[in-house]
Formats: sequence, structure tokens, C-alpha cells
Amino acid sequence: MTTEIIYCESNHNVPPLMSGERILKKGSINGEGNYPLPCDIRLLKDISMKVSDGTTLYADVFLPVTKELVPAIIQWCPYNKEIHNIPFPWFVSPDRLSGLQRFEGLDPGYWVEKGYAIIHPNARGAGNSEGDIYQWGNGEAKDAYDFIEWTAAQDWCTGKVAMSGSSWLTIIQWYTAAMRPPHLAAISPWEGHYDGYADSTFRGGICTAGQARIVFEKMVSGLSRYESVPDMAEKYPLKNNDYWEDKVAAVEKINVPAYIVASYTNSTHTVGTFNAWENIGTEKKWFRIHNTHEWNDLYSHQPELLKFFDHYLKDIDNNWEETPYVRISVLDPGKEDIIDRVEEEFPLPRTSYRKLYPDASQQVPFTAVKELAEKAKAEVHYAYGLAAAALKDAKGYCMGTTVPGEEGKAVYPNGSSCAFIYKFEDETELTGFMKLHLWAQAEDADDMDLFIHVMKLDREGDPSLPLVIGATDSGPFGKPFFGPFGGLRLSMRHTDPERSSDYKPYLTYDRIEKPGQKSPVCAEIPLSPMGMKYHAGESICVMVSSVPFDLPPQGAETLNQGCFSILTGGEHDSYLQIPVV
Repeated sequence: MTTEIIYCESNHNVPPLMSGERILKKGSINGEGNYPLPCDIRLLKDISMKVSDGTTLYADVFLPVTKELVPAIIQWCPYNKEIHNIPFPWFVSPDRLSGLQRFEGLDPGYWVEKGYAIIHPNARGAGNSEGDIYQWGNGEAKDAYDFIEWTAAQDWCTGKVAMSGSSWLTIIQWYTAAMRPPHLAAISPWEGHYDGYADSTFRGGICTAGQARIVFEKMVSGLSRYESVPDMAEKYPLKNNDYWEDKVAAVEKINVPAYIVASYTNSTHTVGTFNAWENIGTEKKWFRIHNTHEWNDLYSHQPELLKFFDHYLKDIDNNWEETPYVRISVLDPGKEDIIDRVEEEFPLPRTSYRKLYPDASQQVPFTAVKELAEKAKAEVHYAYGLAAAALKDAKGYCMGTTVPGEEGKAVYPNGSSCAFIYKFEDETELTGFMKLHLWAQAEDADDMDLFIHVMKLDREGDPSLPLVIGATDSGPFGKPFFGPFGGLRLSMRHTDPERSSDYKPYLTYDRIEKPGQKSPVCAEIPLSPMGMKYHAGESICVMVSSVPFDLPPQGAETLNQGCFSILTGGEHDSYLQIPVV
């Protein structure tokens, strides 16, 4: 069955074509506070090319002023290439940029001097490019494939082409590289998912497509229409058709060198990037987990990325392949994070998976909400307010290392949560994937949505949270990250045992199995990966909530109503599985 795609009209505020060639002179400044260009740059403005179905796309090409052939790096996305910044603070200091960079892409002011062409295409339907905008999938990837092959044939190109950039500019790399364009030499995915259903549109089977509308309304403009994933989500809520199948990149087919970058703290990109690392087909793959935000990290690591591209696009013998395949961060809020620790693999081979069992028959003090409310009152960051509201009147219960003999039930109303707490007696590192094996039931409905956050508490029981500096809305104090996260609509709990592992359940999302009112069912909920240090006396706190607080309020469409229960002890062996290093 072929699904019919729903489109919306694009914002038609598109600048006119300015086709031509000019030289951007060394020392010139291209934006307030930006650094002067370190060299002359040849700009081919609004050049046109036709993809295989005859659609015309437009691109800007930044080149060295030289007769020597150069390799090319493509920054592909539907954001208009004229957008060098975004209309809200992104906390990248202007003096680190030339002002020529595409949003979330490499900076031509840096790369052209190093002997590369940087190309900013407007994807199909973006800006003056013809057609309707695709949102990921093989349609967009086929255009990128054609563009790569066109680029390789240009009279200024060596024939070697790479892709780079973060977020959308990463997502399209997974799909395109899986098609194996002959002249694609390397990719550098810098945080971005590859499953448009599970990692973006339906996290845990709960629709989170509201963010896509905001992106297209604020950041995308074109002369025609754009594919409306939120409307497609409403029409096709199950992952059982060709539309959603097309939104999963076949990363196992990728065979070019890949330098993959991830973080634990990005609710949009974390899970998909880690999954891509585990499943990518190429043997030449490097993985680095950083402790900040993708944009700052991207511009901070251009020299290292240069070494990667120099090796695979210029054949320079620079010992790149001696770079450790895996480097990770371990977060330690309030103290010093571990950065770039070398490991053999991820998940770590020396991981010991242990179970912590909630005990709803044993209530304990839970005071974290007080500090969250104080920070919200002080307007430190809106996320504190979301968390405080979700945890208001939440009761705390203990967790232990054995299944409680006595059965218990933690009941919480819609709009609230319950919390299960375990205190570490010794210094402990948790690095890897967690999962929650949970018995739950809806008291007043036939289904329920579960939102899970695993927060760290200090010795006093207050939240001890990583603060992400440089995120879109982080502000001067940083955006609080509440810890590993996950979600599940209970009727979407079906897993595929052949594709699941001991540490990561694989949800199929292809059927609805409503549990019914007052009917306890067991679900396995995969949680996002984490590297976190716990010191003696600090606690891990599993918060089971009826609302998310790692997304903006418009970020999830929940069906919750009435009250809900978490069952523990006896036959109800609920547990949190943790990766102890």
C-alpha cells in the first residue's frame, strides 16, 4: 500500500535569486562581531542543477581562489541557505564564526582556507528550489545522492565529496550514505536520529510531532509546499506502512568512514545517534560523546574534523586511523566531568547490569520538588517550572536490590508523578543504557501514557542536574537535564524479542493492545543512554510521570486522564536495570 502524503503551504518569504560569481576578500567581515575572512573566497551564488526527475535545485558554493581541484563538503537541509543564524539565541559567540556558515553547518571561513569547497544547497522546495519539501526519507536522500554525483563532476572538484553538519544536516546523512553514492567519501553525523517515527514523531508511541510544526513555521520557507509529518502522524499513528518504513534509514548499508558525535542530554537526538552508532555498517567508524551542546561542540572541534576529512578526502597520511574509536564523557554535576575517556566499544564491554526494585509499600521523603519550584520561581529556566508542576504532590518510595516480598501500589493523578529512590553507599558510575521493567495500570481509563525521567539527587535529596550550556533556549544559566528519559503509551508496549537485547527493548509500534481499565500489564521501556558519576550518599530517582518535562508543553499529545498506578513486589517484579561500570 502506498500512502498519500499530506502537504502544507510553505512560508513564501523567499529572497530573489542572485545568481553570479564574486570574490569575498580576505579581511572582510560578513556580520556584526564575526571574525575577518582569513583568505579570499570564490562564491558561486545560486548556481542551479537538476536532480534525476528534472527538478531544479539552487546552491551556494564557497571555493578557494585557486586553479587546483578541491574536495567538497555538502551541508544539506531545507532551511533556507540565507539563514546564518536563527531568530532566537543559540549561544555561539559571533567571534567564533565568519558569518558565512549555514545554520548548524560548517563555517566556510574556516574550511575554504584549508582547501575545501563548502556547498549550501537549498533542498527540494526550500528557498527558490523547485518542488515540495520532503521531511527525511529516501526521497530527500535521492536528491542528495544526485547532488553529490553532480558535485563530483564539477571542474573544480577532485571527485571526492563528504557530508557534514548537525541535526537535520546529520539526519539526511544517514539516509543518503545508506544509498551509497559512488563519490561519497566520508560522513560526519553530529547528533541526529535516523528513525523518523520512533526517535522523533512518536517517542514511545506518544505523538511528539508538535515540534515539527514549529520548525517549519519558523525556519523553513519555499515557493511551494512542505510534507506535513504532524498531519501524517495523525492519519497514520502506527508504524506499519510504507510511509514510516521510508523514514527509517538503512544505516547497516553505510560503507564509508563515519565520524559520529553524540551527547546524553539532547532529547531529540540522543537516542537515534547512539542507535545509529550501534547499527551502522561501516567498519571505519569513530564515536565521541561530549558533555555540552552540539552547536558549540561542532565549532570547537573543526580542527579534529579537518584531520578526519584530510585523511579520507585528500589521502593525507596524518595518523587519523590511530584516533581511538570510542571516546566518552561521564557527567558529574557540581564537580568535574570526565571528557574524552578512551573506551574499546559502546556500550562498554565491562558493564555489569543490575536491577533496582521499586517498593511502593515503603514511602520515603521526596523533597526535590521544593528546589525545582524555587528555581522556577526565580525564573532560572522554564524547564524547572515544568518539572515542578509535574512533580507537585508526588510521593517518594524506596528502591532496593531485591524484589519486595510485600505487594505495593503507588497511585498518582493526571498531572502528577511518583518517585522511586535508591541511595548509593559507594561511589558508582552508571554508563550505558537503562531500561524500566514496569507493572502499571490505568485506574479510570483503558490506556495510559508513561513519561520516565531518571534524576540524580545529592546527599540532601535535592536535584543534582547537568546544565547544558549553549542549547537553543539554555539562557545564561544553562538548560537543566533531568537525566535518562523514556516514554511509552501502554497500548504500544509490544516488543520484538529478536530485535531486543538484554539492555534495550525494541518496540514495534505496529499494533494497539489496550490494557483496559484497572488491568495491570507489564511493559519494558527503553531509556536514553547516560554516563553519570554517583558519589556515596547520592541517590538515583526514577520519576514516573503523566506528563513530560524534557519537552516544551506542545511537545507531546498525551491521552492521560484520571489516576494511574505502579505496582511493585510479589508477582509484580517492577525494576530499573542500571549499567554499572
